[in-house]
Amino acid sequence: MKNTIVLLISVTLLIAGTLKQDGLPGVDIELAPSGMRFVTEPSGNPAAINIQTQFHGNSRAEVIWVDRNHQAAIAEHAAISGNGSWIQAGWYLNNERTSLYQTMGTGVPDWSYPMPLAEWFIPVDVSETGDDIVAIAQGTPCYNFSPPSSTPNWTYTLPAGFAFATSAQGPTVCVTDDGTLCAALASFDTDARIFVLN
Repeated sequence: MKNTIVLLISVTLLIAGTLKQDGLPGVDIELAPSGMRFVTEPSGNPAAINIQTQFHGNSRAEVIWVDRNHQAAIAEHAAISGNGSWIQAGWYLNNERTSLYQTMGTGVPDWSYPMPLAEWFIPVDVSETGDDIVAIAQGTPCYNFSPPSSTPNWTYTLPAGFAFATSAQGPTVCVTDDGTLCAALASFDTDARIFVLN
């Protein structure tokens, strides 16, 4: 049923032309009996990203572990490395911090880094291999970490008056797959900017 709904929505979006207008670069969806794939056409050079659909008899996910030692905090943002090895969480409200977990671990963080100056959510992101981890919050610098240590590799402090944007609606920081670039949203009054760091 879930696959039928996804297929119906995808077909509806295609027919409505909301994904890509003809003749413009963008994203298209190709449907075939073997599954579907998203097709991009940057600069007229077609490339395809194949989406492998897998059907399982049971649609329920299994719990691997749960961090029960939340220390009265709320994990609002989490990111998983592209290779699936690492999970980074941003905890706020009480005992503000960012914590790194091994996906196939026990639910006990490998390390945590306190962020007591965080004024709200703590958005996080992780590179493909997990070698670059980024955490931001209003009232804090941008932090970059690696799995071996909770000591930041580097920090970036915004210009005076600016604060990193945070939201319960989605991430406001991202790191490229290879970890060479980080982009974060920040604002000062009505001046909103994207800060790209390397």
